[in-house]
Amino acid sequence: MRFLFLPHLEFDLFQNITKNEFTTKIEFIFIITENLQTNETKKMSEHILKTGASSILLGGKYYDGYITPKANKLLKVTKRHKQHDEFKYLSTVCTISNYDKYYIIPDSDSVKIMPTDTFYQHLITLVTEDDKKIFGGQLECHFITFGGNKDLLDTLRDLVTNQETSIWNSWNDILQFTQKIMSGLGFLHEKKLCHLDIKCENIVVNEKTKDFKIIDFGFCSMEPFTDYISNIRGTPGYFPNSFKQKVPCEWQPQIYANDMKLVNYKLPMARDMNLVYKIDSFCLGRVIYMMYYVFNEMYFPYCFCLRKNKKTKNKIYKIYKDLTNNDVWTRITIRDGLTKYF
Repeated sequence: MRFLFLPHLEFDLFQNITKNEFTTKIEFIFIITENLQTNETKKMSEHILKTGASSILLGGKYYDGYITPKANKLLKVTKRHKQHDEFKYLSTVCTISNYDKYYIIPDSDSVKIMPTDTFYQHLITLVTEDDKKIFGGQLECHFITFGGNKDLLDTLRDLVTNQETSIWNSWNDILQFTQKIMSGLGFLHEKKLCHLDIKCENIVVNEKTKDFKIIDFGFCSMEPFTDYISNIRGTPGYFPNSFKQKVPCEWQPQIYANDMKLVNYKLPMARDMNLVYKIDSFCLGRVIYMMYYVFNEMYFPYCFCLRKNKKTKNKIYKIYKDLTNNDVWTRITIRDGLTKYF
């Protein structure tokens, strides 16, 4: 629990009181703190609306009146299918000690909605044409704990367009982020799981606590990764393969990785399943590169504070270079990266 400084409480509040009175006052402060945090969370979460190819994330404003809200919960509407099933391995994810420190996991209980339902029709009006592929059949609604009011991409846009530095104001911020996400992936790998869709949009950021968590396990797979190797998928710009429909840009340059290059008519990962783990390495490396580029090329020239701590900057550079090594055979794993750099 986080303590908040309450300026209206006098400094002599705890002077000349009995043990019972002290306990009562402490409990009173805890109640005030919890209420303030609850109100903050509610304000941050109720207006959230995020749409994607297989899911929609809603704050209370958008589902209240259709489904009874829960405190500090968002509603995730998802379409489960063979290529995107977030719940397939979540029971294993939940065996990780303190898993909620690293990941946001939907509740297992669900409400199913059909195209004829009023809420279903309401959802259609909320999303753009590009994201309407999710519709056309049964959808599932799951409550999910509020983990942040923005995703990582939102915060980078804020930094560039508005010089918003509440989240990112030093190279050390990026290094701490890198360690946190690498640790989260490392724990997954210890359970023989791969996330396989790490990208800026799948990392949520809490602006109040400056905390980061991984979301969306729809592409997740487990050793021996048979389901994944037989049906490979990934997000263009992050996945280690060049997609014709993805136009390279400064912060997402052309990819030349050999993960999808056949060797004697077989993919490298089909020859060695351990290479699947290195997809998480590459995807995270692309995320870190984007952050590095934004700081160094788009924001850094205007901020003298970022010219400090070149040692940390160089460390971040080495990490993303190792993670995005184009040769999958020699690319570093997440766990080796943690050992090497942290």
